[in-house]
Amino acid sequence: MTIPTPQTADEYLEAGNQHYFAGRVQEAIKHYTQAIRLNPQDDRAFTRRGTAFIDIKRHDDAITDLTEAIRLNPLAWSAYYHRGIAYHDLREDDNAIADYEEALRQMPVDMATYIRYALVFADRGDYAGAIAIYDRALQVSPDEKMVHVFKMLASRKLAGG
Repeated sequence: MTIPTPQTADEYLEAGNQHYFAGRVQEAIKHYTQAIRLNPQDDRAFTRRGTAFIDIKRHDDAITDLTEAIRLNPLAWSAYYHRGIAYHDLREDDNAIADYEEALRQMPVDMATYIRYALVFADRGDYAGAIAIYDRALQVSPDEKMVHVFKMLASRKLAGG
């Protein structure tokens, strides 16, 4: 698929998204960078580039971009979510927890955030803490099958299995 040559910041952002979802992360980063050059006030470009940086394990760059996205738009819940992922990957659990909490405050129905949040606890062996997060998710969406599966797995670990 040929992507037309972008002219505007929005076009670079869209081209970056097309590259990203096609698995061409480096090319996506180039397009997001150009979108930022053309419009350094667009939190979406910082969020998308930060997300792409996570994919290539450039966590510090991701945190920088996602922090800028949040500065530009404190209601950019997905920037908090993705920065939480970067912090968790770096084992900065307190920062990850704070970001997941803020993401859920802004978007309390996002099951991916609950799952990622609970994994912070599970990864450090706090299965009761993970179960508490899964329970919060199930209060929001009682039929969410993946949350039930993750809760069951955490319950087995808590029981010693």
